[in-house]
Amino acid sequence: MVRYTIAIAGTPRQGVPPATFEEKVVEIFSQEQLEESFLRDVNSKGQVPVMASTSLAKPITDSLDMTLFLAERYPDLLPTDHREQTVSYLKDLHAINYFSLSFGDQPEMAAGSMKAIDQRLEAHDLSERYRDALLYKRKVTLKEKQRAVEPEAAQQNRATALDLMTSLAGYLSDRGPWLFGSDHPSALDAHLVVFIARMQDVGKDVLIPDALQAYARKAFATAEFEAAMGGRRTLPSK
Repeated sequence: MVRYTIAIAGTPRQGVPPATFEEKVVEIFSQEQLEESFLRDVNSKGQVPVMASTSLAKPITDSLDMTLFLAERYPDLLPTDHREQTVSYLKDLHAINYFSLSFGDQPEMAAGSMKAIDQRLEAHDLSERYRDALLYKRKVTLKEKQRAVEPEAAQQNRATALDLMTSLAGYLSDRGPWLFGSDHPSALDAHLVVFIARMQDVGKDVLIPDALQAYARKAFATAEFEAAMGGRRTLPSK
């Protein structure tokens, strides 16, 4: 989502130089996100993406926060006419549990995440700080993954997603290709398009109204989406 947001950001605010980014791959299948240095110095939740810079007091570890940070510099991301709605819907979109939607029918994925943490906690030579970091990561994983794939929670999450998608479809217009009939994508468009791509990748198309699927197909064909995704799916591959 953040990568695509950067791709469509547009022109920076007057007097603000364009931002430059260098990507660093975090090998999640090698459990790099569970390393002590990552949990202590980068993101205590052991998640990606993360935005880090010497100009920041600390890394930004939430995709929505990264987007709002970018929007301070790139005004096209939050159009003035629809700023409040854009931010409100972004918050609603990020209140959905993506892990639950992606792996709600694969509880072994959450169990595997817990097992990886527990195996590290069994080591006898852990520093106290690293043990505390792993215990916090375990708490986050229990809440955001293991409990999120329980049947009742997963069903509620799907219902919330469907309601939100139905609401957002109502903001499509013949005036322009993007939400609110805009001729330039906003941060909400960037996050919504990637969300739709994820739902397609995991076979949850039923949650996406036809009008939004057509909207997303047009976005998928743009140079900005191609540049952001590079032909990749939204799910990491081993």
